[in-house]
Amino acid sequence: MTRKMKNNPASKPDFGFTVAGLIGGGVGLTVTLILVLIAPFLLLNTNDPNSVSNYCAAVCAFIGSGVGSAIASILCKESPLQAGLLSGATEVVPIILVSLFLPGSINFVNCAIILSSIGLGAFSVSFLIMRTKSNQKKNMKRVMKRR
Repeated sequence: MTRKMKNNPASKPDFGFTVAGLIGGGVGLTVTLILVLIAPFLLLNTNDPNSVSNYCAAVCAFIGSGVGSAIASILCKESPLQAGLLSGATEVVPIILVSLFLPGSINFVNCAIILSSIGLGAFSVSFLIMRTKSNQKKNMKRVMKRR
């Protein structure tokens, strides 16, 4: 009699860092766009909305890249830091491509602030997830050593 092997439902598929980075970048870009669409309603309550609009866009980009890099780092078990940074880079590419077709002059300071907030959000969250995964491995080795 043959028995069919059951798939383990608890095991999750392990994505490579390119696929995880692309998925995380898409999720991060979506979260950023949703936050940017919600931000004007919050800015209308201030006295001068134009004075804080650039900083609000930087915060939206920071949160979006953090969420995207967290998703990418969780999906990729082998190299979470690289997947998180790739998700941040994936989020930057469409933003730069869209900004090339918009009329007006380029403000390099605002561009640098937004790009650095994306990079900082992607690096910090993916580094945090990488460190917690390595601590879990060390703790598991200690527990198994005691037995």
